[in-house]
Amino acid sequence: MGENKNTLYLDKEGYDRYLEEMKNIEKEILKVRASKYEAFSTTASNSLADNFDFEETERIEVMLICQLKKRQAALNNVVIVEETDKKTDHINLNDCIELTLFIEDEEPEVEKIKLVAYKDLENEEEEYRSISLSSPIGQAIYGKKCGDVVTYQVGSNTFVVKVEEILREKAKQIPIEMIKCIDLPLDELIKLKNTLNKIIGDKWWIYMIIK
Repeated sequence: MGENKNTLYLDKEGYDRYLEEMKNIEKEILKVRASKYEAFSTTASNSLADNFDFEETERIEVMLICQLKKRQAALNNVVIVEETDKKTDHINLNDCIELTLFIEDEEPEVEKIKLVAYKDLENEEEEYRSISLSSPIGQAIYGKKCGDVVTYQVGSNTFVVKVEEILREKAKQIPIEMIKCIDLPLDELIKLKNTLNKIIGDKWWIYMIIK
């Protein structure tokens, strides 16, 4: 990963959603401006000092414009990333990883995360906390292997983390024969396997195991 702390790493889907969110902010700005105009029109006098609705909509408008400008500026630092060959033993996008965090004067903490290019709070998994590739820890562990120890900084604080396990590795050992119980031609099974990987990640096989 590059050293530019302002770099925003997104996959193609994340980039499209980023642009969509910008469009939604623009729509919200237009709505707020309409409400502000309505509040202005109902002002009984030339003074807006006591018009709470006008002041509130103006505050929201300024906030939304700041958000939009910030996102527009960030577009200059966007880097589009893609998943690399899943056969590698290096940490990849959408991998689920078990880490040990070493914090000074505290007991080490074990944490399970999922490395993503775009953090989706609405689809956050319960077991794995989504970590953006653009975050300090995301950039530090991306491309690393099991057993690697890396450091990353947040402000003036330095943190140490060890990669304990790439949980995708277990999934990789499960052959396609596990889903051959589904009555489909082999080429269709491969397409299904790839689709499941994209939708719910390499852990999909967990749900296919039936004793």
